Amino acid sequence: MICSVNYGEILAKLSDHGVDLKDADHYVSSLQLAEIVFDNKQARLAASMRARTRSLGLSFADRACFACGFSQNLPVLTADRALQKADVGVKIILIR
Repeated sequence: MICSVNYGEILAKLSDHGVDLKDADHYVSSLQLAEIVFDNKQARLAASMRARTRSLGLSFADRACFACGFSQNLPVLTADRALQKADVGVKIILIR
């Protein structure tokens, strides 16, 4: 599963690295991840995490990912070690 906010973030990062947006979208779509649409409930949850994550320098997209994991009762997978330090009520699994 992937949060719609993070889907957009991946497309932007690939674009930053010179990948054409259409190609990036095709690649990410080929992973066949179920999309969690980021709604108002998750937006409020992500906003409520700001104070607890500000010192870690986490982005809104990071908090959106946490909110989606929390709302689905699923762990969050990440390669970003900074995210592992967040105490936001969701299990965070470092993948590398």
